[in-house]
Amino acid sequence: MNRSTFFTIALATAAVVVSAVALRRAECQSRTDAPVAASGAHPPAATSSSDAGVSATAATTPAAPAGGVAALATAHASPTAAPRFASDVSLRVRELVVARGVRDHAPVDAASTLSLANATRVFAFVRIDNASADTGEVVVTFEHRATGERVGLVSLDVPATHRGYRTWAFTRGIHRTGAWDAVVRTTRGRVLARQAFDVTA
Repeated sequence: MNRSTFFTIALATAAVVVSAVALRRAECQSRTDAPVAASGAHPPAATSSSDAGVSATAATTPAAPAGGVAALATAHASPTAAPRFASDVSLRVRELVVARGVRDHAPVDAASTLSLANATRVFAFVRIDNASADTGEVVVTFEHRATGERVGLVSLDVPATHRGYRTWAFTRGIHRTGAWDAVVRTTRGRVLARQAFDVTA
């Protein structure tokens, strides 16, 4: 530190001390001159500006969590873990049946030929294994061979580590005659099973 800087700091410090002494004398004088009420009650105690500032800060500033800035950032950011799903190789279809209905977790009126007049809903009944410790998911569609039309598009969950899980999907969207397929795929598009059926007028 050079001599010029030292003298500058010394002068600034002296000015602060003089100001503080003058402020203290003014406060003492105001307390001495304060009038006393006729009833004998004492005047309210004066509150310094520094005390008032601390009170206001405590009332409006939330307490920071332990750990400082890092803990505060963690408190505001609470990311949710992404759900886990079984891989394609963990899923295997044991049975796929096209039917007119499902009752008591079993297909009803399984048929390879359906009539538009009598089958307002077409069901695909599925029994499936999931060897993974994570939930699986498959998609069922009903596909018209001649036109490539797809209806249904039903997503079905398969519980983790489950064998022979029974589930089903149905559609009301079949309005064409001809050859159709009920198809079970993984969410990545791999075909797990396919069952052919015909639709007549």
